Amino acid sequence: MVIFLVILDSKEIIKISEKYGIGFDIKCDEIASVKSRRNKLAHGDISFEEQGRQDSIEYMIVLKDKTVEYLNEFILAVDYYITNSKYRRL
Repeated sequence: MVIFLVILDSKEIIKISEKYGIGFDIKCDEIASVKSRRNKLAHGDISFEEQGRQDSIEYMIVLKDKTVEYLNEFILAVDYYITNSKYRRL
């Protein structure tokens, strides 16, 4: 089982991409939702039980799938950036 700890949202990832010249400008609302939920759980604002009652398993699967898809796209963009030595042009 793979667990992703999302501490960035798409605005922050895009900002980092722009800073380093990585060709990535895709937005993902779902990743912001995952980040928000994670922060609420991490800071004790809500319990796992409370969070589990709020959303259906189907919705949580959609959030997971969209987040994993988004992060995979970002990984591909970073891989392209490194493989093609784009960092040397900074």
